[in-house]
Amino acid sequence: MTSPHVERAAHSDGEGSAARAVVVSELARLAARGELEVPVARVYPLEEVREAFRELERGHTHGKILLRP
Repeated sequence: MTSPHVERAAHSDGEGSAARAVVVSELARLAARGELEVPVARVYPLEEVREAFRELERGHTHGKILLRP
């Protein structure tokens, strides 16, 4: 779900940091309400950071790659 405010701010030209502030604020609001979905492709232990980067370099990742301590 994407808020109209996020869409508008992300695509506006010439507003720079003001637009980014709107986007960050809206993302924080969505996260606080539990409405922000972030797809996770894979979680790697920190010891496998090199493999995580290799996966990123392959460029076929659908979602975020996370490192866990």
